Amino acid sequence: MKKRAKKIKVKKDKNNYKEMKFQTFCWSFGTTSFRVKDLAYKLYSQLVILKELKFEYPGKTWQELQGKFYDKMHKAGLATGDAKRKEKDARQFTSSLVQLGLTDEERIPTEVGEKLIRVIESSSAGNANILKLKPEAFIFFKQMLKLRMDFNGRDYKEFKIKPYQIIIYMLLVLEYLTYEELTYFVPLCKTVEEANETIGAIKKFRAGKLTVEVFLRGKIEQMTNYKSALDYFLNEKVDTAEKFAAIGIGRKGKKYDEIYFYIYNQILVFQSCKTDKARKKAVEGLLSQLKKVKDGEIKKNWSKLLFGSAKLKNGEDENISALDGSRIVKIKNENEFKTEFFYFLHVNKWIATLDDYFDLNKRFLSLTETIVFADGKATLDIIPKAYFAPIVDKLRDETINYTDNDAANFGKDLNIEDVYPYLIKSEDVLRKSIATLYPDYDISKPAAQYVHGKRVQRLNKIILDKFKPEDIKNMFLWFKNRNDADIASHFKDCEASIPTIFEYVMAIIWYLISERKVDVLEALNLTLDVNLLPKVHAAGGQSDIVFKYRGYNDLPDHDLLLEVTLTEKDSQRRNEMEPVSRHLGQYLIRINENAYAVFLANFIDNNVLCDFRQRKTTPFYDNGKSVQGLKIIPLDLIFLEKIVDENVNYDKLFAIFEKAYNDGEMDGVRWYNDKLNNEFNNLKG
Repeated sequence: MKKRAKKIKVKKDKNNYKEMKFQTFCWSFGTTSFRVKDLAYKLYSQLVILKELKFEYPGKTWQELQGKFYDKMHKAGLATGDAKRKEKDARQFTSSLVQLGLTDEERIPTEVGEKLIRVIESSSAGNANILKLKPEAFIFFKQMLKLRMDFNGRDYKEFKIKPYQIIIYMLLVLEYLTYEELTYFVPLCKTVEEANETIGAIKKFRAGKLTVEVFLRGKIEQMTNYKSALDYFLNEKVDTAEKFAAIGIGRKGKKYDEIYFYIYNQILVFQSCKTDKARKKAVEGLLSQLKKVKDGEIKKNWSKLLFGSAKLKNGEDENISALDGSRIVKIKNENEFKTEFFYFLHVNKWIATLDDYFDLNKRFLSLTETIVFADGKATLDIIPKAYFAPIVDKLRDETINYTDNDAANFGKDLNIEDVYPYLIKSEDVLRKSIATLYPDYDISKPAAQYVHGKRVQRLNKIILDKFKPEDIKNMFLWFKNRNDADIASHFKDCEASIPTIFEYVMAIIWYLISERKVDVLEALNLTLDVNLLPKVHAAGGQSDIVFKYRGYNDLPDHDLLLEVTLTEKDSQRRNEMEPVSRHLGQYLIRINENAYAVFLANFIDNNVLCDFRQRKTTPFYDNGKSVQGLKIIPLDLIFLEKIVDENVNYDKLFAIFEKAYNDGEMDGVRWYNDKLNNEFNNLKG
């Protein structure tokens, strides 16, 4: 019988670790350095600034103009603070324009970029495209369909998919994607094959047979750079912080990973302690090192692993006991311990990175207005779902979706059917697809009518969730005191500014006062996103909100222009007196002579009150035509809150407005404080 040969451990040459460097493991849209609300408008604003610069400095290169671009961004309020490296910030801010094909590498607007400028500046509200998307959303939709990640440089050379198409494909196959799935699973797909594997992993995750951590570890185990790093850790003498940092494969350099050397060694110290005093000292040292971890989420995850809680404990005995029970601390085999430490280190870092990217990806996907983000899930909106469902398999067909012409076509404003001939072109085919997916749809009726009804249902669900009586009471308080943080927290998925949210809230409250008998979606001129939350302010020259009352109880048919503002004092006089009168006057002459305006504000300036009251007897002229007198009813939040508290409906309000308006008092301040206030003091629901 032959003797088994003795295994000899061969120390590996350091050249075997040459792959031990960071490699991009996921895709993301945009850049964390330009994480902004109202993204579409900000991208448009950057395009305009770039055009201005090219006009002002013809012949100058992008490298020469970067500092000037940053200065213009700062002046426009699109950049804050005092950048130490303006050129770097300028490159980061504009990288999204390049990624979306809105500019070339020299930051010169492409055909698509020029088209976006024209569409936004025209304030067009039309949606003539087959998906019924707003014009700017349709531009972003087409660009996201065309976007390949390898357009973003060599870091993405292994990514052989178009991410937006793969997301649509997954949404059709899986019906929805949770925020967790969209964060930790989907962005790791590099190929169509991996996308199909990921669908299988998501199904296991939903069934409770797979965790995020196990899934990510499996991905890490497959990458050569991590294999090399683990091999280095297991076979070399890694006895300094600098050497240890090499296994961290950090994007930002080794210094960010040196802290893990001290955490690792402190765990080893604890494992070797023989006395209570030594164990206590080791725990104190470990806690001290954990506090030095800069990323809050990474720190919490290490604390959970070691002490069973995200919050570091203060009790000595409690900490020792918790550390004793830690799974990783119980491992005594050196190589096994190193392996587990290594993978936890990297899974934790991947989770933090993917968490950071989710918000960005969500913002960029929202530009297309095809995906609804609500209740922790992403789903396709009705028409986009019907649009893609018949050709779902073609979305993952690389032979037609991954061509040599992609890069050349990316910046061109092409018809969608020219790029993807297989997509639906017929309204009839689209209606049939809707009927197949949604059995309650009557195919004999316009699809837009069905979609509108579903949108109203969704809006009423939002109202049920965010506009409960106690919510409305709180919102009145927040707006009166300008507690902007509370407002933003209540509408945390909303991209709009606080003044725009104020308009939205006032419109919803007026919809409730009107007993939901008016079309609130039609009333809102401020743009709503696909989630039916406010996105941007009403286009210039339009009223904020227009409610059309038809067949409402015993009232005559009429329109109500709801003009809403958070401006106060001097700015209110400058910004509101003329526009409110102009909006109403032009509306009476051009659209409907049976209309009046309600001016809603947190505070109403006395001169604004006087101006609006005088409009009762002042004619308004527009292109040679005139109207005699304007009915403008000013209301502050105190009055509106009383209306809500007393549960006063619109027909009673209309009567109050009529009586107050027809009163003979013409001093605006006295009329408001005495006559109108007296009517409200007598309010009963």
